[in-house]
Amino acid sequence: MSSMQVTSKLTQQEKGALTVFGVGLFAGLLIALAGWFFVHRFDPPREKDLVARTEILRAALQSKSRSLVEADQQSAVDRVVQLGDQLVVIGDGFATAAIIANLPDDKKVRVFGKPSFWQDLHGVPAVWQTKGALGLYFDVAGLRKPEDVDSTAQHSERLLWYALEFIRLGQLTKTNVELILSGCGVELDAKDGSPRWRVKDRCSGLLYVIAPDQLVVVATGVNEQNKLDVKPGQQIAMAQLLQNGEVVYADVYLSDPLARVDNVGKPAPPPDKDKTVAVAGGGGAGLDVAYHSLVNGQAQKVAIWEPYSGVDVPLVESPAYKQLRSTHGGKICRVDSRFDIADVLNNSGRLAPSAKKCCDIADDGVDSPNGHETYRAGKTCAALSSLDKVVVAIGRNEVEPPAPLRSISLASGLPSVNVLKSSDASLFALKVNYPADIMNTSRPPLYLVGAAAAWLPKNWLINSTLDNDFKNARDSLLRAVNLQGDEGNPPVGFAATVRMGAKFAVECLKTASSC
Repeated sequence: MSSMQVTSKLTQQEKGALTVFGVGLFAGLLIALAGWFFVHRFDPPREKDLVARTEILRAALQSKSRSLVEADQQSAVDRVVQLGDQLVVIGDGFATAAIIANLPDDKKVRVFGKPSFWQDLHGVPAVWQTKGALGLYFDVAGLRKPEDVDSTAQHSERLLWYALEFIRLGQLTKTNVELILSGCGVELDAKDGSPRWRVKDRCSGLLYVIAPDQLVVVATGVNEQNKLDVKPGQQIAMAQLLQNGEVVYADVYLSDPLARVDNVGKPAPPPDKDKTVAVAGGGGAGLDVAYHSLVNGQAQKVAIWEPYSGVDVPLVESPAYKQLRSTHGGKICRVDSRFDIADVLNNSGRLAPSAKKCCDIADDGVDSPNGHETYRAGKTCAALSSLDKVVVAIGRNEVEPPAPLRSISLASGLPSVNVLKSSDASLFALKVNYPADIMNTSRPPLYLVGAAAAWLPKNWLINSTLDNDFKNARDSLLRAVNLQGDEGNPPVGFAATVRMGAKFAVECLKTASSC
């Protein structure tokens, strides 16, 4: 009897304990749910939300922008003066975004933009830069930090394209900004005897006249891609390869989302699936191509033509490169020579297996005792068995001035150029003065900012003093933004661009003494 009573008593205790446990568990779940809601309610937008927010900003920008159509030049000048514009910028990229971020809200800026390669890059989910490389410099420039916008990537991963686009559009949609779009770009023009610069639409020839007291900035980014050197006997073969899509330039390739459908509306297989893709050039663009081809195109193998001694050490040692090597290294190899189209053509002018050996980057070392990467013992190298496509990423034209300046460069002769430096002797702009025209009329100077000023065109090298001054200032700029050289920040990337834009706004627009 007593045994049954004890059993009953223990059962009641157990029930009580279970009740307390259940209530505690329920309360814990409620607290966890509330915590999750609080964190995610105020957390930076996740990828899908970020894409949606970016599209909203893009639609807002499209609705407030207008086309480059001005029938009456004089009325255009009147409107410029009436609006109180104090700044005209050609180019709507990150240098411009950084300039806008450092302007007072009452200072109006008129931006001339065009559909660009960058805006087409949404086909690539992520870019070569990492959050750690850009956060500090975006923050200093007054822009949203990429890590505050993109919370989906780890520190060593690539940064979502939409994160950077969201930051850029956030500046262009400000109320003090007017965006004027041109379908195929603009160039600067000058009428003899007039002190005013004119912005000319390349397609229509329409002109927009700039008031003489306005500051004009060219921030159009990099020039067009370099083209492959093709010998006379290879021209027909090269034309056929380009037409067939067997040779593609990186701008076109990276702009392609590779999400096609077939002729009955069904998803088409990835175009690079089970293929071997050759990449001419091992810089950031070339490695973006490798990433795009493997992740989106589902290539079987990517072969990068680039001398091992020619790859930038900060890029090779970056977390982004290391991640690519660790996740896809077995599918990427590198050829120790610069790309020559003759190396991959057979006698019939078709792509053929290369006789050159290609070494897997999974075997790359991490030490750089002589300024270049080393390699582990047992490196895996083999001749390519096939080659289906060549993507060309061999850099940008560094000979000619930025595209908007080419017409006046040719017409007006060599300009006089001043290198503008901040307090730490780093480059933030080039000041360009063109000689007086045939009617002895001078015009206000132009300023090159961002990637447009990252090199001094060779036909502008007037004397060794200017050349050395520019190179020293540019080196100081790169040292400033590459203090964290192992953080995925190759030279003259977004960090340098936004730093130059911010410095220009502060040095030239807030304190005019430097300009």
